[in-house]
Amino acid sequence: MHGGIPISVEPKPGYYDGAYSYLDDEDNYVTSTKGLKVDIHCVDMYDFIDNNTNKRTKWSEVQEKFKFDLGPDPYKRGEEVLKSAKKLYDDIIKDEKSIYNDALIEVC
Repeated sequence: MHGGIPISVEPKPGYYDGAYSYLDDEDNYVTSTKGLKVDIHCVDMYDFIDNNTNKRTKWSEVQEKFKFDLGPDPYKRGEEVLKSAKKLYDDIIKDEKSIYNDALIEVC
């Protein structure tokens, strides 16, 4: 798993789509295709925003999807997360509009 929030797991044969790695009981780094492995599917902030956004989605609608339970000084920490999310949102909307405009140009 490389970052993101785990959303599902899927057991697979060890040989499926290539080798996998793990630490064994003696703390050795082992790469294998034997036995079973588990694929962990994650969603990062970019994917979350992209999955909840189209070119008509307002930032306030996306912002409402973020909830915080941060303990002491939650405002500052929440604002940092929302600042990162807003930048991703702006990039996604820009890309969505660009794709839409390019499609219109091709049609006309």
